[in-house]
Amino acid sequence: MKQKRKPTRKRRQAKPVQLFAFWRYDHFPYVLGGPVTAKHRDGTVSVSTYPNEHFQPFKLVELNIGLDIQSRLANLAYQRRDELLKLDEKFNALRDELIDLSGGEDRKPAGPTLPPGSVTTAQPPPVIPTVLRGKMVEFKPMDAGVYCKACCNVGCPICSP
Repeated sequence: MKQKRKPTRKRRQAKPVQLFAFWRYDHFPYVLGGPVTAKHRDGTVSVSTYPNEHFQPFKLVELNIGLDIQSRLANLAYQRRDELLKLDEKFNALRDELIDLSGGEDRKPAGPTLPPGSVTTAQPPPVIPTVLRGKMVEFKPMDAGVYCKACCNVGCPICSP
């Protein structure tokens, strides 16, 4: 005769906690974060904001706390930007004040002025003696509109024909 099993109570399964990860970044606020979609064996996480990337988090918090921290970090970045703009204005004003105190006459440049970024053809570009790959060469920056493709973005004897 088989014994009947006693009915067991169903255990309540805890809801999985949704997590938010923070990892280091190289620009202010030097932290990025996102909702965790997967945890990996090597300790990295995948997040929904960067789907094909894995990050090594330095902090894991609950989702709602992480979202709050992220919004506060964004506000902090905006405040920093505004303060830096104010600081630039202050130092620009100090610079202008120093220039005004130096005395002398206010002069306009002689002759016609060219728009910024234009180049005159009156003078050829200077020749700069330079050592490249152990050889002394004459280096003419932006010579005849030929630009270096690999090393310095100006005309050079290595990349120019």
